[in-house]
Parts: sequence; structure tokens; C-alpha cells
Amino acid sequence: MSFEIIIPAHIQKYIRNLEKDEKRRLLQKIFDLKEDPFRFVQRLVDSPFYKLRVGRFRVIIEIDIIKQRISIVRIGDRSKVYF
Repeated sequence: MSFEIIIPAHIQKYIRNLEKDEKRRLLQKIFDLKEDPFRFVQRLVDSPFYKLRVGRFRVIIEIDIIKQRISIVRIGDRSKVYF
């Protein structure tokens, strides 16, 4: 049971502009979600979204269990990513 990961173009651009080590670590954690997304994430309070912690970054994701799809909603510094 492998989930499909959806990364929108604006988030791909953000990732491309990161330093090499940060980019590698962030992408590795995101693609680790494919097999068991609930192992690494926590649900946000009063929200349909989940957060993934990767060092100083937070990745906000939406998980669609029926379609086996994980959509990246937002990536950013932990102090600026929450809405």
C-alpha cells in the first residue's frame, strides 16, 4: 500500500532554492511518507491537515486515504508555516 505524493509547483520551487543538505533531508522525509504516512505525522488541532517535522521546517500535508494520496499544502520555517 503505497501513497502517491503530490508536490505543487510553487512548493517544488521553494525546495529547489534550499541548501543541498536541507533539500535532501526534506525530500527524504517526504518520500518516507509513501509507505506509512501516519507513522511520522501529527494531526493539527481543529484542522484536516497534518504536520511533518523536519529539523527547523514544518511540512503541512493533507492525507486522502481513499485515493491513497498525500498532498503537500505548505512548507516553511516552523515559526511561519502555520495559518
